[in-house]
Amino acid sequence: MPARRYQLIRPLAAIAMVAASTIYAIAQQSPTPSRVRGTIEGVDGDMIAVKSRSGEDYKLHMTGDMRVVGITKISLADIKVWFLHRRDDGAGTGWRQ
Repeated sequence: MPARRYQLIRPLAAIAMVAASTIYAIAQQSPTPSRVRGTIEGVDGDMIAVKSRSGEDYKLHMTGDMRVVGITKISLADIKVWFLHRRDDGAGTGWRQ
């Protein structure tokens, strides 16, 4: 009878190990990235404090690949037009306003 018991316990132990490792792998997934629109209130080390447009305060952990995008209102007169031209002295090209 003990030989039959081991024949049943080994597959159950293998299934339990596979299930446990799968649950562990799922639990280790990184959190999904999120976007926050608001004003940066402060930076402390790798933490950034943001006040959202709705008034909520968020503390975000910065990573190496974090992107910060900003928009500033300007007038059309602030935009300068530059173009590439051939220099008169024949030394190549340059930028001119």
